[in-house]
Amino acid sequence: MDGRPLTERLQRAPWNAIVADQQLGKRKPTAPVLLSRSALDDVVPQQVGKNLVADWCRQGARVRFAGRTAPSTCCSRTSIWGEPSAGTGSHDAPNPSGHTGY
Repeated sequence: MDGRPLTERLQRAPWNAIVADQQLGKRKPTAPVLLSRSALDDVVPQQVGKNLVADWCRQGARVRFAGRTAPSTCCSRTSIWGEPSAGTGSHDAPNPSGHTGY
């Protein structure tokens, strides 16, 4: 190791291409997706999830967004069947392609 930080290494080949290929939102999911984000999350803002849903919807993916008001990422949840838990205020994300979700 030469002491360079990981962030610098990831900006150079071959790692920059590998990281870019794995960026969420660039490829359409091959299965329906339920994405849940809390409005009160102090680590990953809810808007990040909404943007990801919009990216996937533009690609024609089947995506549903479930907004939460849990205090953080650890407290946001969905049921085991992938449908939002009762009383969580889920809704279909806006979709420019006209797809309405599940």
